[in-house]
Amino acid sequence: MIRLNEILTKTNTTIYKLAKNSGIPYTTVRDICSGNTKIEKCSGETLYKLAKTLDVPIEMLLDDAMEYRPGFEWYKSQVCHLVKSMGDLDFLINALESGKIRKLAAPSAQTAL
Repeated sequence: MIRLNEILTKTNTTIYKLAKNSGIPYTTVRDICSGNTKIEKCSGETLYKLAKTLDVPIEMLLDDAMEYRPGFEWYKSQVCHLVKSMGDLDFLINALESGKIRKLAAPSAQTAL
């Protein structure tokens, strides 16, 4: 829920526009954004359509819902996608300011940071 709302804000996209462009009913998108429908309970087809329309990996939509630590391949894919979409300098600034590096670091590495 929260992640989808963040993406909509960053891409200056409305719920209506996302629904129209993805072919997903407006009420479904609205319910996901409001939290009435949990995104992790959505069908693969719905997740695919949302991700494709927003030009993000499906994992990004599920980021807040995932309770496990994603593997390195997922992280590498995310980084490559973000660098491509943001540009390298903006990506570095965002990564440093967000503190996500510490969050993704292994627990033993966190003490060294």
